[in-house]
Amino acid sequence: MSTDADQGWKSLLLIVAALALLVGASIGAVVLFSGTGRRPASLPAASGRPSLAVLNFENRTGQPRYDRYAADAAELLIADLARPDANLELVGPERLLDELQAMKRSVDSLDRPAALQLARRCGARYMLRGELLAASRDIILKAEVTEVDSGRPVSSRQVAGLNDQNLLERVGALGQLVREDLKTLR
Repeated sequence: MSTDADQGWKSLLLIVAALALLVGASIGAVVLFSGTGRRPASLPAASGRPSLAVLNFENRTGQPRYDRYAADAAELLIADLARPDANLELVGPERLLDELQAMKRSVDSLDRPAALQLARRCGARYMLRGELLAASRDIILKAEVTEVDSGRPVSSRQVAGLNDQNLLERVGALGQLVREDLKTLR
């Protein structure tokens, strides 16, 4: 026959056991799902489409007046690559900025290894970086796609003749070239 004291202890032990189980499950979930909190870059995106992180373009013309072109080119290329027929999963700019903050880096301080690390942290399989270059009087828009896991460049394309009147058209042409290249990389 059990006493009220025994029943109290049994109830207390049951509560402690339930709490221990709950804490253990919570710790397990945190370990399982956080770690890096990201899928490895070598895995395909949840959609099955290749994932691509488009990073800012750099103005390497030596002329500050082209800084705006570099910023606009990246945004326009993202819009171009987001088309349904591109069959890509793009890493959003917000995600890139969140990861940059977690890395305690700024867009301006991203060398190639840091850019690869950023793309990897975002779970991207590929990374696209771009440049504006000056050749004589010609402004060239160049994009390089890199496989994140290996760091191997898989595509490099460029379009020339960039100016105030044709930025949208030239970025569209570059986007078409990049989409063609990415179709072969599936």
